[in-house]
Order: sequence, then C-alpha cells, then structure tokens
Amino acid sequence: MFTINKHNKNHHKKVLTKKEYFISVIFISIIGFCLGILTIINIGLDSGIVSGSSMDNSITDGTKTLYISEEFKTIKRGDVITFYGYVDGELVNIIKRVIALPWEKITINGANVYINGELLEEPYATYTYPSEYYLEEIIKENEYFVMGDNRSSSVDSRNVGPIPKKNILGVLIKSR
Repeated sequence: MFTINKHNKNHHKKVLTKKEYFISVIFISIIGFCLGILTIINIGLDSGIVSGSSMDNSITDGTKTLYISEEFKTIKRGDVITFYGYVDGELVNIIKRVIALPWEKITINGANVYINGELLEEPYATYTYPSEYYLEEIIKENEYFVMGDNRSSSVDSRNVGPIPKKNILGVLIKSR
C-alpha cells in the first residue's frame, strides 16, 4: 500500500548560508546603486567648474557647481543658470544670473536695473567702473534676460540679447 504524506518533513525552504546571504546583499546593493545613478541621470543633475570672472564675487573662477535640469525646477529671477552660447565662435556652456523673466519689461540705466518700473535690489552685483549703459526691452515668451554678477567684466544679455529657454541646461543648486 502506498500513501501520500501531506506533511513531508523533507520539503523545507532552503536556508541561505552566510556566504550566500552576503553575496545576495552585495548583489542587491549594486543593483540599487545602479538604479540610483540612473535616477540621478534621469532627473538631470549635472556638474561643472566655473571658468572666468563674470560671476565674481558670488561664484569665482574654479568653483565647482551642481545643476538640476530646468525641466525639474522653475526658473526664477535671481537664479544662476547654465546655458549654451557662443564665445569667439565656439559653442560653450555659460553661467549667468537670471534678471528678467518672460513678458517683463527690463530697463537698465547705468548701474540701476528696473523690472516693470521697479528698482531691482541686487546685492550680488559689482562694478569695477561706473556704467553708463542704457537699455529698455520687453522680454519675449520663452526667453530670459541674464547678466553676470561682475557687471564690468561680463558678456551677457546686454550684449547678445535674451537667452532662449531651449538653450538653458540647468539651474544652479550648489556651488563650492
């Protein structure tokens, strides 16, 4: 006679050895790390090193920077952004501060900047020599007016016009 034992003691779950457990933890950690890196890449984090003096004294030559894609952060006045632009005929990554947003009227009279008729407080702006510059412009949709903090040594929207949103790579989230 043949019987089936429903409670067969030989059908236990396999218990991992310490070595198998350790290898499993390492493997899962590596996969988690890789997924984390892919997530960071997907949210558009990028880094760079500042070259030049146009952002002195706020951000100096050699400063390391970390940016987040503008797709993940709304650009506001005062933000420091990085964007593509041409310098001496070469396409480069440029860093400047956002001064005026789309549809705003910017007026620059010497060292004074007005947005929609109101004087903009700019504690970050420095001038090596007095400015006699004058400009009055309404910024178009999907454009930003940017300037370097070291106004006497900056090529910016005063020279090349507003920056198209499509050229913006990211918004500064950290510098050191």
